[in-house]
Amino acid sequence: TFAGQGYTVDAGVHATHQPSGLEVELAVADLYGQMDWIDVPTNVTNYTTATKYYDASGYVHFDPSTVRTSSYRSISQRIEPKVHFAASYPWGDTVLQASTGYTQGYWFPSVGIAYHASAQWTVVNDFDFRFQTLGLSLSHAWFEVAVRTDNINLDVAKAYGISLRVKIPI
Repeated sequence: TFAGQGYTVDAGVHATHQPSGLEVELAVADLYGQMDWIDVPTNVTNYTTATKYYDASGYVHFDPSTVRTSSYRSISQRIEPKVHFAASYPWGDTVLQASTGYTQGYWFPSVGIAYHASAQWTVVNDFDFRFQTLGLSLSHAWFEVAVRTDNINLDVAKAYGISLRVKIPI
């Protein structure tokens, strides 16, 4: 059984403009990180048809060969950084939201609207541009239920998900 150990450094900042309520956050996950794996199984197979010979009549015959080598090796893997930027602006009981993520050449922008129905309940509707999915969540002080899909008909949907979260204030 192969195993690994690693480390990572994350950094972030969250700022609020008190007079307007504008909130901005910037985070970089895996700013610097590495995983070191040991005893990773590998298989290398070599096929060749370069082994040919001619019989007494002058006909060519191929004698293909295969060589397979199994081994275990150690691998050092660099973890790619992931950047997250988000902004939200309150407008009465509604909060307008925009965010994006970036990693390895891919952007993940989204926009949303959160409605605070009460001090305990919030409904959020958002759209993810990268995967073209629409999300809807109901949040309480103690839990959250969320669904996301690109098509209500799940038989033809390319992306869908459901999440249930329990929030325990510490």
